[in-house]
Amino acid sequence: MDIDSARCSHAATEADPDLLAPRTVSDSGPLWRSLRSDCPVHWDAATGSWYVSRRADVLALALDRRLAARGYPSWVESLPPADREVVQPVERFLARWLVFSDEPASRRVRRHLQTAFTRAAIDTVTDAFRLRTRQVIADVPLGTADFVRNVARPIARATVEPILGIRPDETSELEAWSDALIDYLATPGADVALARTATSAIERCTEFILDVALPREEGLVSAVLNRLLTTRQAEPDDIVATFTQLITGALEPVATAIAAAAVRLRTAPIMRQRLCAESRYREAFIEEVLRMDPPFHFAPRTARQGMSVHGRQIHAGDRVVLLLSSANREGRADRTAGPDSGDAGPGEAPEAFSPTVPARRHVSFGHGAHYCLGATATRTFLDAALAELGSSQVVDRIEPDMVVLKPMVGATGYERIPMAPAASVQAPGADR
Repeated sequence: MDIDSARCSHAATEADPDLLAPRTVSDSGPLWRSLRSDCPVHWDAATGSWYVSRRADVLALALDRRLAARGYPSWVESLPPADREVVQPVERFLARWLVFSDEPASRRVRRHLQTAFTRAAIDTVTDAFRLRTRQVIADVPLGTADFVRNVARPIARATVEPILGIRPDETSELEAWSDALIDYLATPGADVALARTATSAIERCTEFILDVALPREEGLVSAVLNRLLTTRQAEPDDIVATFTQLITGALEPVATAIAAAAVRLRTAPIMRQRLCAESRYREAFIEEVLRMDPPFHFAPRTARQGMSVHGRQIHAGDRVVLLLSSANREGRADRTAGPDSGDAGPGEAPEAFSPTVPARRHVSFGHGAHYCLGATATRTFLDAALAELGSSQVVDRIEPDMVVLKPMVGATGYERIPMAPAASVQAPGADR
């Protein structure tokens, strides 16, 4: 037994960490730090999963062919019949998402979609997005407001409109469906109530996608997916699952990143001045926001075969969770590796928010075959949004001491970010 294995065994008998404890839900950082130090491969009985917390292990296992994508989890079949009936359709639907599937059909869809997410393609819709962002800022109420409701989410909606061909009057309903799926995904284990809500969202979303969104062939992605559907190169269920994943992958993550960036800018006037003046610094700032506050913390996998990691025996069929948020904060941050590597390297202490040029690397978009298709789009839209927000008054109106995070272990999300009335703040960038 090696040192890490011995530490894990000791920890399990003395003080087994609780991933669902309120303190972990409110701030998972201390637990991930403890696991990296004492038990880098941790078995959690409550969620039936292994949790891998060290950067090097996360990077290696993301490429390890002994691990499959999340797929359809075997634990669903062990649920009580009544619970299984509710959870099963949700898990079967999620198993078709590109990020959760290794199936040939999913790989084929992903290959066709890559042309819609090139930098050149995204650049064709960025100016329109920038105009929508300016309009969102102009429409913020002058009285009391909420940054999440009045700024971050409307800007996030503006990202799905040109990519998926969603019209402004349709985004609110899509957002509600997306929230239902993210709430289910971000909760470890099987939450039957959340699964029931997610099932309803899937049914309504399916009808909208097949009957309304795809036939219009508006947006960068809808035309591609509709051609795959009409030429029978992909099944309807795979098309709907892909479209839905792209909705959830844009709405909440973009809103979260914008909110996290704005809160940090509100409390750091010097960073804000540099962000407005230097495009390279703005790029570094965005990467640091994504590193410190990743929208999704988990990259779930399933073991294809037995394997040993740090002396821990993982069996075929076991669920293995790669902790992206933990990997982002370990060791010294990289300034030299390629943009998708996230490898450790020279830099400053990663537990502190400190944008550097060149930007630090992270694994918030995943690593390997399931790297996020929309990473380029997300970065481009965030750059455009922050360029507009940095020079506006809305950031100065944020009440940083009143920010409320959503209680989630597997994701970052903001419940509320209250804003003071416009008349009570000074000029942009000034402290009140």
